[in-house]
Amino acid sequence: MARDRPPSEHGEMFKTPHVAAYAGRRPFVWFDDQVWAEDEEYLRVSQGLTDFLLIHVDPRTGLTREHLGMAHEWLTLTGFSQGS
Repeated sequence: MARDRPPSEHGEMFKTPHVAAYAGRRPFVWFDDQVWAEDEEYLRVSQGLTDFLLIHVDPRTGLTREHLGMAHEWLTLTGFSQGS
């Protein structure tokens, strides 16, 4: 799968630091067709980030019920779906 823009010197995609800065201390689910192991690692070591879930979306099929189910399950298990 080709990447539209090259990764940074650390391997994460150009948008990952921006998503991390925007999310701050809020838990989040990120659906994207360009998230990789390097992006997850970048987020795991970023100061101030809380819980997150990255869900890779195949650009040929787009967002599916399965993706939404994964997010719903994660949000439910972590308690974030209750606004906590």
